[in-house]
Amino acid sequence: MKNILTLGSLFDGSGGFSLGGLLSGITPVWASEIEPFPIRVTTKRFPDNWCSDLSTPKPTDEEMYFWHKVFKTYSEVTGCKMKSDKQIAKWLKNPYSDSAEYRMWGNGVALPCVWVVLSGIVWYTQNNAENPHP
Repeated sequence: MKNILTLGSLFDGSGGFSLGGLLSGITPVWASEIEPFPIRVTTKRFPDNWCSDLSTPKPTDEEMYFWHKVFKTYSEVTGCKMKSDKQIAKWLKNPYSDSAEYRMWGNGVALPCVWVVLSGIVWYTQNNAENPHP
């Protein structure tokens, strides 16, 4: 029988350990924060179904112009090739991807550190299933 690890996060901040838990195979079940600013950050960044409807099936000229400027700035800063209007319109129809979400949240915390700690917890628990307490 495989143990299912869960995570409760006290003083959750902006949700870094919850994300790290997900990436490490740990299921977050609750989070708590008492400071007003982190509560606002978490509420803003993790509202219910926050990625459920991001698409713009028929972008207006104004929306296309806005995103054209965004991608132009991005390409100038990063040196990446500029997206065509056709590519931007296609992206606007389905802008959500798991990898984009992971990159976004990873920029909010030192995710490699969180991942190492939580992966260590998973490893220890899986390798000490019969005696989980030191």
